[in-house]
Amino acid sequence: MSAVNLRAVWGHRPLLSVGVSVLILDEYGRVLLQRPGDDGL
Repeated sequence: MSAVNLRAVWGHRPLLSVGVSVLILDEYGRVLLQRPGDDGL
């Protein structure tokens, strides 16, 4: 459902969304892995 269709159904009330990201760091603080949660994997 697109944002336009969602707004047509939901109106202008606040729309809450939840997301998560994970960063794995090595002992030097370098990023080893970053995987966004919205990529469908």
